[in-house]
Amino acid sequence: MSIEKKIRSIIKAAISRASRISLRVLGGELKLKVTPKSSMVSSFGSRLKASNSHPALMLLGIG
Repeated sequence: MSIEKKIRSIIKAAISRASRISLRVLGGELKLKVTPKSSMVSSFGSRLKASNSHPALMLLGIG
């Protein structure tokens, strides 16, 4: 499976499970926030510093 397909599948899974998703790139910093539908699961925010790796690769933890 290609990296692009992995990213798409992760995003689709997140969308299906979350009520609100925001993805922003500010000054080379990728910010992803997912707010789940279930109140039992707390929302998480992830801040990844963009280096030489593509932010999407860092999102997958392989950058």
